[in-house]
Amino acid sequence: MDKMVRMLENLLLATPAYLALDAYYANRKMVLGLAKQRHHLICRVRTSAVVCRPVASPAIKKRGPSKLYGDKIRLHGLFQTAPFTGAASPAYGEIDVQIM
Repeated sequence: MDKMVRMLENLLLATPAYLALDAYYANRKMVLGLAKQRHHLICRVRTSAVVCRPVASPAIKKRGPSKLYGDKIRLHGLFQTAPFTGAASPAYGEIDVQIM
């Protein structure tokens, strides 16, 4: 993960890039490294995947460890109402196959 992020950093791209990668790269280290450089990651994640909002710091410090994660957002629910358009598959030999 670190090598991929450093490699993109060394390219010194002037505009943000979209990276289409395998699900293996859908982890915190990769996402934060790309976000820091203003790049975007396109990959497959499980239907149970969640992201967390930042934690709001409390006005009064309470006993015990502070929270690490904020409220959860289910990714699967975000794309249920999104209008996707299909396209014909460009793969050789595929007939009547739509990509969503």
